[in-house]
Amino acid sequence: MMLTTEKRKYGRLSERKVKYIVRHKIRDKSTRSIALEMRVSISTVKRVWAYWLTYHEYIPLKKRGRPEGEGLSMNEREIIKRAKGKYKLGARRLKKVIERDCGIHIPHNRIHQHLLKEGLAKVESKKKKRRKPYIRYEREHTMSAGHIDWYDPGFNNTKFCAILDDASRKILVAGRGIPDGRYR
Repeated sequence: MMLTTEKRKYGRLSERKVKYIVRHKIRDKSTRSIALEMRVSISTVKRVWAYWLTYHEYIPLKKRGRPEGEGLSMNEREIIKRAKGKYKLGARRLKKVIERDCGIHIPHNRIHQHLLKEGLAKVESKKKKRRKPYIRYEREHTMSAGHIDWYDPGFNNTKFCAILDDASRKILVAGRGIPDGRYR
């Protein structure tokens, strides 16, 4: 296997990777080669191995992601039910009404989840569609597209213009305009 120092994406540490790291460190394999094979950082391999040497058990893995919040209290459920019956609004507008009338903040996502459980709201498939991701306008190769920026300060009749390469963002040409219309 070839050891390189090129930049690469590190993967997440999984139970399988932890077992592999410990098994190969016991066999005296180098930290660097294990890190490259498992696509984790060298410091991660050292951390897993240090935990193994200290406790003789695999390092515990944390659950990823945002922790689930505690549910709504009975008081909040009752407030939502009364507000929905009185105003007949959706979750986003109910949130504002509840804040105005009761002075408590309940996120609209929680309100909507509660309304779904109670059968007071329905899932709209059109709103669940994945939105098209935003794609930046950029070029892959240098000199394949240019971008022109200009600046007019509004006094002195002096203007400034610069042409940039869109891929590398380097300034190719820049010039200052003078009152007779010519650029220098």
